[in-house]
Amino acid sequence: MVYMSPDAYRGVVSYSMDVFSFGVVLLELLTGLPVLDDDRDPPHLTMYVEETMEEEESSIEQFCDPRAGKWPDGLGEAFYYLTKQCLENKRNRRPTMKKVFTELSEMCNSQSREK
Repeated sequence: MVYMSPDAYRGVVSYSMDVFSFGVVLLELLTGLPVLDDDRDPPHLTMYVEETMEEEESSIEQFCDPRAGKWPDGLGEAFYYLTKQCLENKRNRRPTMKKVFTELSEMCNSQSREK
């Protein structure tokens, strides 16, 4: 249930439900944190990251998983921006999976060109 979109709770079935769920997975990959942790306030990862960033007026860089190695400048922000699009509450504002795939591919390609 922690991967379900708000529209799924209302019984609305669409492909955008999958985009939302994938956004949760992207946030897990970015942060390296579990989606649900009762020792966190709030326990749900999406709310925790959003509220912490708002309250502390910080950037996503503090959440980037250091176990993934050094994050190139701007990559964490770009990855988080895509994640936030996937996690839009309104399903018609979420990107298509094709767009998500294209953006992720572009991020990977730009990183490989810089090496």
